[in-house]
Amino acid sequence: MNSRNVSGVVIDLAIAKSDKINDLLNHPLSGINQLYHDYGDDSLKEKYESCSNNYNDAHHNLEILKGYFDSDDYQRIHKCVHDVAKELKSCKHQFGKNDFDPAHIRNRNKEFQRYVEIVRTATQRFVDDVARKN
Repeated sequence: MNSRNVSGVVIDLAIAKSDKINDLLNHPLSGINQLYHDYGDDSLKEKYESCSNNYNDAHHNLEILKGYFDSDDYQRIHKCVHDVAKELKSCKHQFGKNDFDPAHIRNRNKEFQRYVEIVRTATQRFVDDVARKN
């Protein structure tokens, strides 16, 4: 499998992970909506809604990233990966070390961060391979 195919696979995995986390944040049966009501914590709801927006944007950026491979627009790959990482960082900043987080989004952010790091490594390898060929 070449570096282009590997990059495509890891991007798809990262998209799937971002969707899974976002579904947890939004799905009415996930229990998170019940948490809002149980604890009456509007700030918690705002944090989760903000993170949901971040994960939507991360998903969108990953889809754009896939398009750069198809269009041979390799120069924008690094910026796009950076934008995904920036969305993750924005969500991470919603929660302090000791903040109440019953959905364990901090842990899920750490999981997604690993995916982003793998995407960064795979896409860098691809860009390096293209540069060597030119």
